[in-house]
Amino acid sequence: MLRKDFYLLFCICFISFTLDLFWVYNHNIPPAWDQAYHLSTLHQFSSTLANIQFFSLDWWNNFLRISNTYRGPLTYILSSPLFVIFGSTFKAAILSNILFNVVLIFSSYYSARILYSRDAGIWAALFCSVSPALVTQRTDYLIDFSQASITTLTWLFFTIWFFRKKTLNVSFSLITGTLLGLMTLVRPTGLVFFILPILICFFKLFYSIYHFQKKIIINYIAVILSFILSIYPWFKMNWLTIISSLNQAVNWGLDYQDGLEVNTLSGWLFYPLLLPKLLGNSLFFTIIVGTFISLIFLRTSIQEQFKLVNYRFYIWYISFPLGALFVCILMTTKDYRFFLPILPQFCILLAIIFNLFQAKYNGYFFWKKFILFISIATLLWNQFSIGINLTDFPVNKPNSEQGWPIESIIHQIVNSSPNKKSVLAVLSDTKYLNAFNLDVEGKRQNSLVSARQILTKIDNIEDDLRNYDWFLTKSGDLGVMSDERHELLSEFLKKSSTFTITHSWRLPDDSIAYLFRRREETVFIKPVSCSNLTNSFSLSPIAGGLELSFSASYDDLSNSNILIDIISHNKVFTFDQAVANGQLIDSMNDGCFAINQRFRFQSSDDLDSNLFTSKAYLLLKDGSRKILLSESDTPFYLIPANEYWLSTNRISSLLDMGSMLRNGNLDKLSARVTQINQSDPKQQYLKDSESILRARLVDSPNNLDYLYSLALSQVLQYKAKDASYTLALIKTLDPTNIYSYLASSIVQLYRFKPRLALDNLSNIKQLTEDKSILEIVYTLEKISSIMLFDII
Repeated sequence: MLRKDFYLLFCICFISFTLDLFWVYNHNIPPAWDQAYHLSTLHQFSSTLANIQFFSLDWWNNFLRISNTYRGPLTYILSSPLFVIFGSTFKAAILSNILFNVVLIFSSYYSARILYSRDAGIWAALFCSVSPALVTQRTDYLIDFSQASITTLTWLFFTIWFFRKKTLNVSFSLITGTLLGLMTLVRPTGLVFFILPILICFFKLFYSIYHFQKKIIINYIAVILSFILSIYPWFKMNWLTIISSLNQAVNWGLDYQDGLEVNTLSGWLFYPLLLPKLLGNSLFFTIIVGTFISLIFLRTSIQEQFKLVNYRFYIWYISFPLGALFVCILMTTKDYRFFLPILPQFCILLAIIFNLFQAKYNGYFFWKKFILFISIATLLWNQFSIGINLTDFPVNKPNSEQGWPIESIIHQIVNSSPNKKSVLAVLSDTKYLNAFNLDVEGKRQNSLVSARQILTKIDNIEDDLRNYDWFLTKSGDLGVMSDERHELLSEFLKKSSTFTITHSWRLPDDSIAYLFRRREETVFIKPVSCSNLTNSFSLSPIAGGLELSFSASYDDLSNSNILIDIISHNKVFTFDQAVANGQLIDSMNDGCFAINQRFRFQSSDDLDSNLFTSKAYLLLKDGSRKILLSESDTPFYLIPANEYWLSTNRISSLLDMGSMLRNGNLDKLSARVTQINQSDPKQQYLKDSESILRARLVDSPNNLDYLYSLALSQVLQYKAKDASYTLALIKTLDPTNIYSYLASSIVQLYRFKPRLALDNLSNIKQLTEDKSILEIVYTLEKISSIMLFDII
C-alpha cells in the first residue's frame, strides 16, 4: 500500500510540474515589482554560489549580507541549482518551485496520514496541488510558496518530535531544531506563526525541569541549540536591518490598508471569509455540504470516527493554524500571501473531513470521483481559464503579451558604455516597466547595469540629477509609487541641455519610454595598448569642477584611488576619488585603459576667484603605498557652471556626511546615505572612502573630520568592531560631542555588548538635556535592558 501511495504522490508531482512547465512556456511578460526583487536576489545568490570559497571569511560575509532584510536567504539558496539548470531567467525561477512543491506534497501527505489516515494524506496532497492560492504562487517567484512548503515540513517534524520527546533522541531533536532554523531563514516572521506551539513547549520544558526529566530536557536543549546555531551567522550580521525593514512593512500596512486594522470587524473577518476562495469555493462548500448531509441522513457519529484518536494530539495540532491565524489578523498588512504558510493545514483539515464518512457511505466511490472532478476543474480554470469558474479566485492564466523593451533598454546602455558598470535611475514604476525588472535584466546581461528607483524627497531632487548618468522615464502615467518628484525630474530631463534622449520605445500600453543619458558621462573608459602606454596624468578645470585624465594597467587601476590636494593660499582642499568612480568591470582583469572622469568641485564663493595648484597621488588597492602622479605649480582658476552638468564626487559626499554625524544632523544624514547608496548599488564608495581616509589619517591622525567620516563608512559597511575602535578614538579627541557616544552605543548594541552601550548612554545624559536626544537614549536603554534580560 505504501508503494501505491508513493506512486500516486509521484503522479501528483509530475502532473503539477507538467502543467507548470506548459504555463511557463506561454508566459512572456516581465516580472512585476516583488517578483523582480526576488529574482534579482536569486541572481546574486546563484552567481556568488558559482564562485564559492569555503575558507574565505570575506566570501561568507558577502554571502550572508546578500539577503539583509526580513526576507531570509534560504529560498534563494535552494532555488539556485534549479535556477541555473533551467537557464537563469524568470521562467527558470518559477520552475525552481518544483522543489518546494515536492516538499509540500509529501509533507502534507505525511501530516494527514499521522493525523488521520493514508487516504486523507493522498487527498491532502491533491488539495494542496489544486488550491488556487497555492497554484498561483507556485507559478510565480516569491518567497511565500517556499515558506508554505518549509513551514509544512517543519510542522510535521516538530509534531513527531513533540510526541516522542520523552524518548531520548538527540539526532531527531537536532533535525527538528535545524528545520525550525531553516523556516526562520526563509522569513524570520515565520517563527511567530508557531507562537502557540512554542508556548506549549516552554510550559512543558519548565514542567520537565521542575520534575527533572532528563531525557526531555536533553531533547529540548538539542532543539534549542541546533535552532540557534542554524540562524546565528545570518541573524547576527543582519538583525538590525531585519528589525528596521519589519518596521517599514508595518508602517506600509498602516499607510495603505486602512480599514483592516485589528480593531475593526473587517480586519478580524478578512482571512476567515477569504479561506473558501483560497481552497476553491466549489471544492470547499461541496465537501462541507456533503459532510452535513452525512451527519443528518446517515446518522454518522463524529465521535465514532475519532474514537481511536488521542484528543491531546488534535489539540496540539490545531495550535499552529489557530495561533498563526491570530498572528495574521494582528498584522497591519492583509494579503492572502501572508496566510499561505498555514493554508496547507486547512487543506489537510478539508481532506480529513472528506474522509470522515467513507465507511458509512455506500456511494463513497462516486463521491470520490465527483470531488476529483471538481479538483481538476478548479485547477484548469485557475491556471488556464479552461472550463467554468468554480473557485471565485482571480484567474492566473499565462500572459503571452510581448513588447516590453526590458532587454533592449539594458542592451542600449551596455552598447553606449561598453567598458564600465552603469547605474540607471528609473522614474517609471509601472507593473512591467520598473527599476526591479530592469535591475534583474542588468544582472542577466553580465551585471553591467544596475537599475534603481528614485526615492529621494522632493527637496533633494537636484542631488539625484548629479548622482546618475542614465535616466528612464515614460509618457503618461508613471506608475504606482511615482509622484510629484518624478514628474519634476521627467520635466527637467526633457528641457535640460545636460541630458539627451538616446532612444525611445513604444510600449504595449501605448505610452513611450525615453532613455536619457548625460551628454558627457562622468566616467569614460577606453582600452589602450599596453605597449604604447604612457603613465600620464592630467588635472584641469572645467565648468563647475575638475577633469582627470590618466592611463595605466588594470592591475594598477582596479580598486585603486586617487588622492588630490587642491592648494590655495597655503590652504589645502581635498578632491580624493576612486579610480573610474568604482565602475571598472571586474572581468576585465588584464590589459590597459585610459580613463577620463569629471566631477563637481564644491567650493565656497570666496574661493571661486582664487588661483589653485594641485598635487595627486595614486593610492594602490591595498592602501599601503602612494605613487606620486603629478605635482603642478601651474595655477588655475575654477570655472563656474550652470545646471547640473557634473556628477557629485561620492568621496566628497562621504566627508559631508561625516560632518553631518559630527554635528547631529541625523535626518539629513539618513536622507543623504539613502541617496548615495541608491546611486552606488554595491556601495563601493564606502570601501574606497575607508582606504582613502586611512591614508589621510597617516598624515593627520587627529583630524576629526576624517575620523567621523571613517567611522561612518565602517558603520555603513557593518564593520562594527572597526567602527567601535574609531569611535573610541573620537571620544578621546572630542569628549563632549554627544553624537559620538550615540553612534558608539548603537555600534555596541549591534555587537551584542549592551553594557558598553549603557556606558555610552550614561555619558550622553550627563552632557545634554535635549529632550529629543534623551528620548532616543531612553529607547536604546530599553533595548539594552532587554538584551541583558533586565525587563523588570
